[in-house]
Amino acid sequence: MGTVIQLLERAPKHADISANTYQVDAVQISARATKDQIAAVTRACETLSGSIDTLQRNLKIADGLVGTIDDPETREKLQRQIQSIEAALMLGSTKLFDIKRTMQATSHSALPAGPSLSSIRVY
Repeated sequence: MGTVIQLLERAPKHADISANTYQVDAVQISARATKDQIAAVTRACETLSGSIDTLQRNLKIADGLVGTIDDPETREKLQRQIQSIEAALMLGSTKLFDIKRTMQATSHSALPAGPSLSSIRVY
């Protein structure tokens, strides 16, 4: 498996800071580990995209079969279920596209070369 990054979120110590402000300490991770994680996420996205495509093709086949059902109530119920699944798959596909685009942008950004470590502190 890959490197796990755990972010610790805690409330600020200052009473005068907005209640919506948090301090976040990021775990240090090497540039190589970051690149490996990006590659792993990209591969997972490709696998999921392929699975969604397969499901969409199979739903079209199922929809054709459902269209041959004589009982209108059953046919309409199944068609609504298929439409619901298709909508969920489209949403998942859109999310995967956004993740892949983010991974591409991240992999093309200037990640530090070599084994150096970086740390981020957000207040």
